[in-house]
Amino acid sequence: SPAAIQQTMATAKSQLQGGMSLVVFPEGSRSKTGKMSRFKKGAFALATEFGLPIVPITIDGAYDIMPRSAKLPRPGCIRLTIHSPLSVDGKEMTELMDASYDAISSALPEKYK
Repeated sequence: SPAAIQQTMATAKSQLQGGMSLVVFPEGSRSKTGKMSRFKKGAFALATEFGLPIVPITIDGAYDIMPRSAKLPRPGCIRLTIHSPLSVDGKEMTELMDASYDAISSALPEKYK
């Protein structure tokens, strides 16, 4: 609801201005196939609203270890790639979403892009 969104934004603003970092999974949920889904706008709206940099992080291997349908994880490795921060200054939200998507995708195997 609009009221709930405003309350969430107010809480986030006070915590983020206090120096807290925020981790957001921009797809909203894990995909059924392991392929990247479209990003939702929420995290990017928050970053642009408060002028916070975005640090894209690729998580590679999580789907192989625990597909969405699995009850228990399998043995395996997960590789995290921390990309360069993206400044929000002077950028449109869609530009930031595309740049984040491209950065994250760049470190994924072809089968998950």
